Amino acid sequence: MEAWRAPGWWSAPARRARVTDRLVTAVLLAWAIPDVPWWWRPAGHSASTPAVLGYLALMLAQSLPFLWWRRVPLLAAGLAATVFAVRTGLSHNPYSAAAATAVGAFGLGAWGGSRTRLAARVLTAAAVAGAVIVLLTSQGTRRSG
Repeated sequence: MEAWRAPGWWSAPARRARVTDRLVTAVLLAWAIPDVPWWWRPAGHSASTPAVLGYLALMLAQSLPFLWWRRVPLLAAGLAATVFAVRTGLSHNPYSAAAATAVGAFGLGAWGGSRTRLAARVLTAAAVAGAVIVLLTSQGTRRSG
């Protein structure tokens, strides 16, 4: 009758893991909430309804998948990295998305299969190399205004 439940679903370690996942998700959500340009903010710091809804969608996409990151670490890490790229492209505060991406990278290493861990290492090395290249080639290119 209860064959649908995984063994140990109600065990103490499984309960602690679910509580931990909820805490991680709550912290990531709490960090991202101030990044939404809410309507009640002062002029210049607020946005239109579609923009607020878009930022809310980004906030949820970078945070909620961490409820299931032990089962699908690639989904959590991939969505967080995508939101990080979108927010960076929009020149909007990317720090909460960067934190979610870092947590997602940890999840890939902790719960991903061997292929996933190898892909994460390769992508991390490529990202670091890309960041170094951008930093080295952008020195002195700022205009003084």
